[in-house]
Amino acid sequence: MKRFANYFLLGIVFFALQATDVDAANRISESSRATILKEIDEWGETIALLELASPDGRRIFENKMNDNQRMAAVSNLQQRMSSTLQSADQKRIVHNFKYTPGLAITVDNSVLERLEQNSYVYRIFENGRRKPLLAESAPLVYPAHSSSRFNGENDWAVAVLDTGVDKYHEFMHDGVKSKVISEACYSRGGYTINYPEIDSLCPGELFSSIYANSGLHCYGYSGCDHGTHVAGIAAGNGGSFNGVAANGKIIAIQVFTGIRDYFYRNVCGTGYGHNCLIAFDLDILHALERVYALKNEYKIAAVNLSLGGGSFAGTCDNQNTLISGIINSLKNAGIATVIASGNQYLSNGISFPACIKNAIAVGATYDAGNGIDDGTTYGNQSSTLDVYAPGSHIVSSVPGGGYSSKQGTSMAAPHVAGAWAVMKSIKPTGTVGEFEELIKTYGPNIKSRDGSFTRKRLDLGATLQILSPVLVAPQSLLLKTP
Repeated sequence: MKRFANYFLLGIVFFALQATDVDAANRISESSRATILKEIDEWGETIALLELASPDGRRIFENKMNDNQRMAAVSNLQQRMSSTLQSADQKRIVHNFKYTPGLAITVDNSVLERLEQNSYVYRIFENGRRKPLLAESAPLVYPAHSSSRFNGENDWAVAVLDTGVDKYHEFMHDGVKSKVISEACYSRGGYTINYPEIDSLCPGELFSSIYANSGLHCYGYSGCDHGTHVAGIAAGNGGSFNGVAANGKIIAIQVFTGIRDYFYRNVCGTGYGHNCLIAFDLDILHALERVYALKNEYKIAAVNLSLGGGSFAGTCDNQNTLISGIINSLKNAGIATVIASGNQYLSNGISFPACIKNAIAVGATYDAGNGIDDGTTYGNQSSTLDVYAPGSHIVSSVPGGGYSSKQGTSMAAPHVAGAWAVMKSIKPTGTVGEFEELIKTYGPNIKSRDGSFTRKRLDLGATLQILSPVLVAPQSLLLKTP
């Protein structure tokens, strides 16, 4: 019976695989190899992320199977790859993904060399480090919303992958209970060695947790208020002023790691000896898989990622096919992945992972309520940008019961994620592609700084009029000050 089961799983794997034209020479890019080798030189070893495929280069594609078949195919491929490793290398595996055909493994120079020759390894990626995409400024009062504003119904949720959410804040409460309906935490990026400068921000300093309070905001680092602010923009409910989907829910997933740069490795990228928050790609992937796993338990409209790094003028799916793959899976499941474009003042490049083709890349505008409806100077732009949304001087919740004004594409993205929850409440069967087309079609035109392209600024009012003309919706999404 066991032998039959193994043959059955093997059959699923080959049923699910499609041939590709990438050969062994392209298993790792020069930039990824350089990053991994640099980290090995500095730390002694580091984490690498592997996409797996059959020895003849055939990859798993989700559209060839249901979820159960896909999990079986992924698990079988992971087992087959693991069986080719030396016993010492097998112990280095720190995480096997559930829906994504890959794994995370600790590598040194010799292990990396062996993996580059392993026929089951399709691609090797560094465990990328992403930062909260945040800048701050003084408060600015916005005009009040129309009293007829439609805030959504039916408990559609936004998954906020960030620094955690203060679920006890009044803005995160619907008058009966917390708007946070599910929590998780993924931290440390798979680094099992007890580096004193890497702090897990999960309860009990675990690497991962899905228990109560796992998604609470972190503390002890600058930026730990970021996730609560983002969640408030998406779905805050304050009575006198609200977030975009005031009747929506929040899935809070803390994905950051605390870095205390004791040994002056310049991990934070801002000079030696600084502390910072970093989201490793492994933890982001783990969180995205968690959202996918919850898709049948909760009504999830969108994922919000107000984080990123790097610069890409075009689409960047090959930068990490594991991340682009799970974003594709979420889209096929009807869940939009909304990502901030970054705050590096770039006119021809946006951050990863916003540059992934099936992500919704969001740039920031200034305050339309003050007569300035224009792209910001700080927000990254490129032709792959999908839409703009208000991002400057946005007042929202911060941990401990207070409110603060912040600016950045981090603040623009949750306007779009919250809008997705409102649109899903009107048309639950609406696809990601359908809603994307709506927000790209209706709203004020915003010209890029270099004048090379024009995109719409999100106008939920106009979009709702198309979805349901009987609704009287607001003309903008700007939060006002409390």
